[in-house]
Amino acid sequence: YNTTKMAANLSMSEEEIKIAFTYWAQCNLVEIIKRRPFEVRYNNIKQTMQKSKGPRVNLYTHQPLVLELQKQFGGRRLLGSGELNYVMEWVDEWKVAPEIITLVSAWCVKMKGVRVRFSYINKVLGDIYDQDLIKYNQVEAYINDIEKRMSGANSILKAWSINRLPTVAESVLYRKWTAEYGIQEETIQEALKRMTSISTPNFNYLDEIIKALFKNNAKTLQSAVKYFKEQDILRSNAKEVFSRLGNLRITEGRISLYEDWLALGFKQYAILKAADALSREGNKTPDDLNNILERWHKNNLITDKDIANYMKSIQDSTNQVSVLLELWDERRAPNNYERRIYNTWIQKKHPKELIILACKKAEKAKDKMVYADKILSNWSEMNIKTLEQAENAVIIKTDTSVKDNDIPDDDYFKLHNSWSDI
Repeated sequence: YNTTKMAANLSMSEEEIKIAFTYWAQCNLVEIIKRRPFEVRYNNIKQTMQKSKGPRVNLYTHQPLVLELQKQFGGRRLLGSGELNYVMEWVDEWKVAPEIITLVSAWCVKMKGVRVRFSYINKVLGDIYDQDLIKYNQVEAYINDIEKRMSGANSILKAWSINRLPTVAESVLYRKWTAEYGIQEETIQEALKRMTSISTPNFNYLDEIIKALFKNNAKTLQSAVKYFKEQDILRSNAKEVFSRLGNLRITEGRISLYEDWLALGFKQYAILKAADALSREGNKTPDDLNNILERWHKNNLITDKDIANYMKSIQDSTNQVSVLLELWDERRAPNNYERRIYNTWIQKKHPKELIILACKKAEKAKDKMVYADKILSNWSEMNIKTLEQAENAVIIKTDTSVKDNDIPDDDYFKLHNSWSDI
C-alpha cells in the first residue's frame, strides 16, 4: 500500500489521504495497522454494513478535548472535520492521553500562534509517539528541551540581527553542539566572534567552527579562547610564509599544508629560510616549498640549529667560490655546479692553499673548475701536501672535459637538488 502514489494519482497531499483513511477507520471500513509507515487493511463493506449502520465512533465523542483545544485557539476557531480526524487519530489510534494533547497543542500555539496548522501539531505528537513518551512529565521534559534548544538557537539568530524563529534543522544543530558535543553555551557565543570573515553568517558555517572545537576538546570558554588564539598564531605564521612566495593568498588548503610541515617537526625559522631561498631562485609555488621540506626531513635536517648550520655551510661555500672567481677576474655569483665541485674538495680534505694554487694554474683553461679538480687529484695521488711540493711538481696534462655525472655527488647537494644558494 502506497499513500504517496495514491496522493499523486488523486492530486491530493499525502496528509489528506491519511486523514481520509482515519475517517474511514472510524466508520469501520478500514483498519489502520501501522502509522509509520502508513499501512491499512480493507474491511468487507457488506459485513461492516450488517454489523453497524453508522460510524463506530461519533465525531464528537471527544467533545471535552475538542472544546479545550478550541479555547487554546482563542475560542473563535471551530475545528473542521479534518482537524477532528487528527484528534480521533491521536486518541483512538495512537492512544495519546488528552492532557498530553492539550499540553502539546498549547505549546504549538505558543510557538506558531493561533493559526498553527494541525499538521504541525501532528508532527510534534508524531515525534513524541515515535519516542514512546507516554507520561505527562516525559512530554513536559521533551518540550522544555526543545524550548531550550530553540532559545539557544534563537540567541544566535539575534546576534546576527535575524528576526525569525529558528528552523527545526537549526535547533537540531544547537542540540548536537550542547547535548552531543558537550559544548558550553558561552563557548558557542565565543565561536560566533569567529564568523566576521563571511558576509552572510549561517548555522552550517558555525557548525564547522564548533566541530573543530569538539575535535580539539575545546568545550569550555577558557579552552576555546586558547584554541582560537593558537589558530590566530598559526594563521599569522602561515601568512608570513606564503607572503615570501610572492604574497600568495591564505586559503584553508595552504593552512593545512603549513600544518603538515609543522607535523614533520619544522619550526617557523626553517620554513621561512626555505621559502626565502626558493623565492630568490624564482620558485614560488607551495609545491616547491613542500618538496624541499620533505627532502630536508628525509635527510634528518629538521631542527633550527641544524638548518642554521646547513645554511651557513652553503654561504661559506658560496663565499669561497667567489674568491676563486676573483682570481679569474670573473665578476659574478658562483653557480651550483662550481659550488658542487668545491665541496668535493673540502670533503677530500684538500688544503685551502693548494686549492687556490690549483685554481691559479687553471686560469687559462676552458673549464677552470674541472681543470683545477684534475690538478688537485694529481697532487693527491702524488701525496703532495705543501705549496713548495706543489710548485715543484710536474703537472700531468689530462683531459679537462667532464660530464656532470663525473663530479662526485655528495649528500650536501642532494638536500637541495639544483638550487644555487640553498
